[in-house]
Amino acid sequence: MGIAYALLPKGKPWRNGFIERSNRTDKAALFQQRRFVDNEARRYYPRQWETEYNHERPHQGINNQTPKQRCAQVHPVFAACCMPS
Repeated sequence: MGIAYALLPKGKPWRNGFIERSNRTDKAALFQQRRFVDNEARRYYPRQWETEYNHERPHQGINNQTPKQRCAQVHPVFAACCMPS
C-alpha cells in the first residue's frame, strides 16, 4: 500500500507530537474526569468518548467541524457507506 513505518526511539515522545497531543486530550477529557469502577466501565467510557470526539465535538484544526462532518465533506462516498450515524 506504500505506507512507510518508523519506530520512535524509547524515551523520545516529543518526536511524535500528533500522538502526544491525542494522549493529552484523552487524558484531560476522559481519564481525569471519570473513575472506572469495573472492567465494563473501562470498555464503555472510552467508546463513548470516541463517539463524542468524532461525531459531536468541533475541532479548531478543521474549521470547527466535527471529524465526521469533515470526512463527509472530503470523502463523501466513504462517509455515506462506512461511517455510522
